[in-house]
Amino acid sequence: EEITKILCIIDTNTFQVLSSGSAHSLSGLYPRVALLNHNCVPNSRLIFRADYSLQVRASVDIKKGSSVFVSYTPPFFSLLARMNFLQRGKQFLCECERCSDPTELGTFLSSIRCLKCLEGFYQPREETWNCTSCDNVLTFEEFSTLDAKFLSVQTRLDKENIEEMKEVLAKYSGKLHRNHAL
Repeated sequence: EEITKILCIIDTNTFQVLSSGSAHSLSGLYPRVALLNHNCVPNSRLIFRADYSLQVRASVDIKKGSSVFVSYTPPFFSLLARMNFLQRGKQFLCECERCSDPTELGTFLSSIRCLKCLEGFYQPREETWNCTSCDNVLTFEEFSTLDAKFLSVQTRLDKENIEEMKEVLAKYSGKLHRNHAL
């Protein structure tokens, strides 16, 4: 039981580090950085160096005495992708300003076009996702399935391949908000 507890603490507080010259990733434990809190609108960012050291750099001016926040998730993940990542990997649900706002602070990064009216976009309301233009409602499971599909496309996309990116844009642009994470 004690060993399991220690392994869970280590797993929760490590950072994924890409191994230089390899497609494999490592888990790095940076005790002081692990003390920084998460926010989906961070005021600082993490910079991993070639020697596996980690630097925390402010992204905006931070007033003396204010908290320093980093994001434990990629910034362009949808709301559900971030929630899943944080719940599974860090054992908490984020309740930051971005996650609490149905529009994600006006970014609409998770907004999928309504399957019924094709005008509005689904936004979260407690246990469902509701269209902003009509009465169409998706259950959490239905929206989650759609979101997972787009996350799969997003994470497999070769961002160096312009032709592939054009194909994805042509295929999905009518189905997503123009600011969607994909």
